[in-house]
Amino acid sequence: MFVLAASIAVLAVLVFTLYQMAPLTRPEIFFLQNQSRNVNYVLDKQNPTDKDFQSEYIKGFIRTYIIARNTLEAQKPVTIERWNRIVKPWSSPAVSAQFRSTDTYNEVTTNRIYNMVCSVNFNDGNIVFNKKSQRYIVGFDRTCFDQNSGRQIGPKSYKIGIAIQSYLDNSSDKILNYLKDLRNNPLGIQVTEYKVLDAKETDPLSDIDFYKEGI
Repeated sequence: MFVLAASIAVLAVLVFTLYQMAPLTRPEIFFLQNQSRNVNYVLDKQNPTDKDFQSEYIKGFIRTYIIARNTLEAQKPVTIERWNRIVKPWSSPAVSAQFRSTDTYNEVTTNRIYNMVCSVNFNDGNIVFNKKSQRYIVGFDRTCFDQNSGRQIGPKSYKIGIAIQSYLDNSSDKILNYLKDLRNNPLGIQVTEYKVLDAKETDPLSDIDFYKEGI
């Protein structure tokens, strides 16, 4: 009986393993990077045609952008590298300038602060497209921890309106600008508007309460 039970258990594990190795039932996105500069790029419509998958595709882009912009890591170079690799190329010039004017950006890049660790958690139904404003409405909580004092700030809730645009909808000059940053922005999408919609209308990176409590 013991041998029979062991055989059944092994068979069950084998069947489960084979099931997990089965082909994917939905498409997955992969990005290949080419380090050679002698490459001719051909741009084509990058968005998938399946509407449900297209929606998840854009929401994934927005989630990654929000996390990269509003998270502070324990290691300062990691935060700055993420800002340069994601936030900068994924933002329009106006949104990028807005980001660089925030208190947190200035504090971190001028070396006056690096005791804060901040994380982002998305609320239920966190990204909704508003047809009237043509924006994606994003809700998230931001929690920060002061490593020196051991004090936690938050979680604080924010609501952001984000407008995006594809480089393929722009002029050829702007497409050429995109090609310069192709490695960092393979989706070819930029955030063209980043607006705080809550009562304070304060960017989480320049939240007055945050600075009163944390710095």
